[in-house]
Amino acid sequence: MKENQYTDRRYFLSDLYRYYFGVCSSYAGLLQDEEIPPRFKALIRQYILPRVSPETTLESHLYYLSPESPEYAVFTGLDARVRMTAPRLHRTLTGKQEILYKESIVTAAELASVPPAEKERLSFRLSELQIPRRKLREFTM
Repeated sequence: MKENQYTDRRYFLSDLYRYYFGVCSSYAGLLQDEEIPPRFKALIRQYILPRVSPETTLESHLYYLSPESPEYAVFTGLDARVRMTAPRLHRTLTGKQEILYKESIVTAAELASVPPAEKERLSFRLSELQIPRRKLREFTM
């Protein structure tokens, strides 16, 4: 059962404007996947793998990303966005409180500005990395 949970969030999709990566994909898995754009693979090899283990998932890397890390410049240069969910308290009409999960899309810079302890306290759950095609094509560092 647990294996299916992680397999569901290992995907790659694309449309006319963006690439979508499931955050449970590891960097090694992305490099082996034939559908991943060669430009993104080169970016991983050149800027990310010298500092990060190939078995690291996008989820753990983005979760612990800080503005001081060199990879921060890569993700902000790509205008990367992250789809995430977080629980929110909601008061019903009868006055009861319920926990609802709100999904939102934030930039990598906004996500990195929140310390990991705060992310843990707020129960952030990352689900997808989005990269604009144009920014990937034009990326320089």
